[in-house]
Amino acid sequence: MSILKIFQKLPDRVIRKYLKALINRSDRDAIYLEIGDRTSGDTVIYPDDDLLAEMGEKGWKFTRKNGEAY
Repeated sequence: MSILKIFQKLPDRVIRKYLKALINRSDRDAIYLEIGDRTSGDTVIYPDDDLLAEMGEKGWKFTRKNGEAY
C-alpha cells in the first residue's frame, strides 16, 4: 500500500499534523524510505493521537486506540 493511500484513510487532523513532514521544499528530488516487514498483525500506535494502525490480511486498518473505527 502506498503512503498516499495510507494518508487518505487517516482523519484530516492527523494528515495535517504529519503531511508537512513529507513536503520537499528543495529544488532537488527527494527519496522517502519506509522500513518495515508488513507482517500480518504488525501494530503501530501513535502516542500523541488517538490512532492505532494494524496490518491485517486485507492491509492496514486504522482505528482509535479503543478499537472504534474512524
